[in-house]
Amino acid sequence: MFAAEKNVGHSSIYRLKADDIYMGKFKSSGVLIATGTGSTGWMKSAKRTTYGDVDGVLRHLGFSENEHTISAIADEMSQQTRFDENLPQCYYYVREPQSREGYENGCQGFAKKVEFLGELFDGMISVDGLVNMKLQFGDRFVCETDRAFGLKTMRFLL
Repeated sequence: MFAAEKNVGHSSIYRLKADDIYMGKFKSSGVLIATGTGSTGWMKSAKRTTYGDVDGVLRHLGFSENEHTISAIADEMSQQTRFDENLPQCYYYVREPQSREGYENGCQGFAKKVEFLGELFDGMISVDGLVNMKLQFGDRFVCETDRAFGLKTMRFLL
């Protein structure tokens, strides 16, 4: 799922808690939250390590590798975003955080429960691109994993 301003050209401002621990206030293009099943989709794409990323780092460090090796490293690093669909946790990822005074620089990790408190003016939550719900300033939602709900899904409380 993805939470942000509807116009993704506008920055989204929100606060996050993970497993009841305050993670901070963020200004970014939004936050992605995925189960293990969803870790192979949008989350993988958002956190993907590209050929250019690997090539740039290696060149900066003074290494030159062949295309096959660079591609293999990029693919292996990108696979690290996948996690087991049986893991009773979700993964949250603050997309494109802005480094500014008063805002955290970024945040990601595993949690059984992620709480979002928005300071959005015309926001939305998109669940698998199929269901969209409106979010306004002060709206709060909680994503919580629970084995009882089966099919490796999240229970969504608004």
